[in-house]
Amino acid sequence: MAALLGTFDVPLHIQGLQDVGKTGIDNWSYQMDRLDTMLAFTRVVELQSFTKAAASLNVPKGTVSAQVCALENRLRVRLLQRTTRHVRVTPDGAAYYERIIRLLDELREAEGAVSSMAAAASGKLRIAVPGPLGRRVIIPAVHQFLQRYPDIELEINLSDRQFDLLQEGIDCVVQDEACIDESLIARTLESFALVTCASPAYLQKHGMPQDIKDLENHWTVNYVSPQSGKVYPLIYNDGAACLEINGRARIAIDDADGCVAAASAGVGVAQLPDFVVRESLLCGRLVQLLPLTPKQKVKVSIAYPRYRHTSARLKAFIDWAVETFSQNRKVIGPERQADTVDVTNPFQEESEGKPRFHAHAATLLRPEDGNDARRLQQLVS
Repeated sequence: MAALLGTFDVPLHIQGLQDVGKTGIDNWSYQMDRLDTMLAFTRVVELQSFTKAAASLNVPKGTVSAQVCALENRLRVRLLQRTTRHVRVTPDGAAYYERIIRLLDELREAEGAVSSMAAAASGKLRIAVPGPLGRRVIIPAVHQFLQRYPDIELEINLSDRQFDLLQEGIDCVVQDEACIDESLIARTLESFALVTCASPAYLQKHGMPQDIKDLENHWTVNYVSPQSGKVYPLIYNDGAACLEINGRARIAIDDADGCVAAASAGVGVAQLPDFVVRESLLCGRLVQLLPLTPKQKVKVSIAYPRYRHTSARLKAFIDWAVETFSQNRKVIGPERQADTVDVTNPFQEESEGKPRFHAHAATLLRPEDGNDARRLQQLVS
């Protein structure tokens, strides 16, 4: 074809434009390669493995290894210490990671903001939440979320275990803030008081504790963390100091509902977040102890992986969770409900004429409340 058309000289100004265009394309490609390399490095640091990093990015392991080597050569500094079994970040690598993770976050936020405006919230969203919190707060209200976002499909994992969001492909987790990994981005949803309680049958046999020190002589039902194996004592916090009461440890259970069942059966004194025991308090299976004593708080947060931009569906769920916890703030905790109870009549007459124990009265009455308090103390002691 060139022979038929002949040979034409390209004007100099056109050649210049071609050179500029080629340089611009090459520079853009180089910048995109740098971003990919930075992302690969952050994934290796977070997962401490080239194999896992490659799997999370859906690229060959050799590609990630070559990207990190090229990055170290360009920076002329060792970023990672490699052995046959472990990959650890060096001090220089840690400093570099902290800087570029902020850069990548800002880039994802910018892209996510544009994408969210262009795309409706849709697709599958996988969340993880401890069983008691999911059953009592999330699931009862989740129909509102699904009505609001009909194109989102939810997959909810109910478990008290520690989830690896990156390895398990989970978009976000709702749990105790103290259990959330520092590599995740977290947002506080609510703080719940730890409520100390026991069954009426237990109190009738062992007596009503009058102060925190009395709890040292009581049998306890302790919660044990499924993640760490730590057995939690009874904890009180007045803002200035934290006091731990071990009591007479009788049983430790790695499930909050199991602790409620044991306490309701009269095994001992338990201390659990208020939303866990609220129903048992309202129906009288459990009685709150020392209600006026300052309590330790448990913060519940929603968290998601740092590397993952906030998709429209994830942002929708986060906003809904914040709204849901805010709306339920006045009714989730038993202490907030108990404030409305009339304590002037702690007993109600049964058909046989015998006084019936009123669960709410035990949460509020004190010795200085007079005859009603003494009658209550006689009943449970």
